[in-house]
Order: sequence, then C-alpha cells, then structure tokens
Amino acid sequence: MRVLFLMLAVFVAAPAAASELCDDWWHARNSVMDRAGYCFSSPLGKAMFDNSDCTGKKVKLDRASLKLVEKIMALEAAAGCKVDTSKTSLDLDDLRYRKLIDTPPVRDDTESACIGWRGGKVSLLSRRVEDWTLISYLHPGQNVRFYHHAVDGWNYVVVTDKEWNVLGAGWTNVKFTESSCDQWAG
Repeated sequence: MRVLFLMLAVFVAAPAAASELCDDWWHARNSVMDRAGYCFSSPLGKAMFDNSDCTGKKVKLDRASLKLVEKIMALEAAAGCKVDTSKTSLDLDDLRYRKLIDTPPVRDDTESACIGWRGGKVSLLSRRVEDWTLISYLHPGQNVRFYHHAVDGWNYVVVTDKEWNVLGAGWTNVKFTESSCDQWAG
C-alpha cells in the first residue's frame, strides 16, 4: 500500500503533459465559444460541440467570457499549444460531465488528490452558484482530484473510485483539507 501511495503521489504531484493541458484548454475555450453560438467547422469542433443552435463564426462574448477566453489563449500560447483539430476526440476523463458544465473549468499544470473523502455527501454543480443545477455527488470514501484553477472559493473537482475511474465531476465550494481525507497527494 505504501508503494502504491508513493507512486500515486509522484503521478499526482507531477505537472500534466503538455498535450493533455492543451486539449483541456482547447475544450474550455471552445465551450465558451459554443455557448455564445459559434459554428464549428473543424472535425474536432463538430465532434465536441452541437452546431444545431449555432449562429455564425463571429459571436459576441460578455465581459467575463471574453476575459476567460483571453486567459485561456494566453495559457495556450505560453505552452505552445497546437491541438490537432482534424481528430474527432479528446482524451479528457471527465468529458461526460464537462458537457453538463455551465462555467468551464481552466486546467492547472499540477494535480493533487484527496484519497478517501471523510466528509459527508457533497453536491457537485454545473456552475459556481449555490443551489444551481446538480450534476453529480461526492460520497464518503471516494477520491477527489483537483487539477483546475479554483475561482472565488469554488473548485472544479473530479470524483473517482479507488481504482481512479471517474464517477462524477462538478463545482463545489466545500473546503478540502488534508484532515478531511484518509490521505492527501500532491
């Protein structure tokens, strides 16, 4: 068990691979564009987003959305991202839940985890607003992965079982500490 934990700690604390980060940022940025009505023409854009309600290639973003897109574009530029938009899938383990998110999370370049949540049942929401749309839960004993930037006390978390299979994801403003977990990695 100690060896497994040490291996996990090294894996979880290590920076994410550039292609993984770039794919995540590409999805977050284009989620904002999709919600604004952008019509995707690339195979990847068409595969990831629904064009049935798109309005065109020129869309108007509100101030917060524009600021978020600019932040993500700066991260992509600094990392030298070049996502292959001729492909038709992204390897994002939480993609099923991302499609339910109103406010896309922005990937961080590190990861940590709460292994064995000791707290109670936690609602995971589609937006950083109390009592918003519920998309999944965190239950006692499950693992919680953190690899996105926190925003105003809210964390986008990915919930897994003991084998690290994704069980849920979403936004929560619950405070996670080392003492609220059986083990902490990262």
